[in-house]
Amino acid sequence: MITVDDVHTYRGLSYVLQGISLQAEDAQCTALLGRNGMGKTTLIETMMGLLSARDGDITLDGTSLRGKEPFQIAKRGVALVPQGRHVFSSLTVEENLTLAARGNGEPGAWTLERVYDLFPNLNRRRKNRGSDLSGGEQQMLAIGRAVMTNPRVLLMDEPSEGLAPVIVDKVGEVIRLLKQEGLCVFLVEQNYGLAIETADRLYVLAGGQVVWQGSPAELEAADDVRHLHLGV
Repeated sequence: MITVDDVHTYRGLSYVLQGISLQAEDAQCTALLGRNGMGKTTLIETMMGLLSARDGDITLDGTSLRGKEPFQIAKRGVALVPQGRHVFSSLTVEENLTLAARGNGEPGAWTLERVYDLFPNLNRRRKNRGSDLSGGEQQMLAIGRAVMTNPRVLLMDEPSEGLAPVIVDKVGEVIRLLKQEGLCVFLVEQNYGLAIETADRLYVLAGGQVVWQGSPAELEAADDVRHLHLGV
């Protein structure tokens, strides 16, 4: 379980996260929804150590991650699928996947073969550079690269952004598979449909604060929350 406890984060002089508390559990997908500019990416970057919290704490199974560098957090089993994909454009698909691979010798570990089975397009384009791929293929590569680290917690920042519906469906399929394998998935999204279909628990962020939390069924019934904070 990864827990965010009363976290306050600034970007320069901007007070973005104003006391965020939430938790994400193993074998579940926890989704964070909210409009643009509400602090979603700031939270995920704080969880990964790319930004420093001014106050509060982030813990993984009770061990604090606050003050740790991103590579130290990654070594503890947290992986990030960043917004905008950010694959290494000059490296081949295979080089992107193997660059940070670890834990491949363990039973049930993610390997190149497993990633290629999940994303056949990547297998066909394994020798192509990242810059040669379509947006959907780059998103597959970003997810594959993250799971090749064999993490315990997967942070996903807007994985559906700019993708065709068929690729969004594939992202949802992958999230459900990762849950079945016991992974903790923390999903930051604006795609309401993807979040509702994959999440076990949902949080809604507005003005740097959690304004609602509950199950997908409860959010579907909360018309006021959806209209006011999500425009749905």
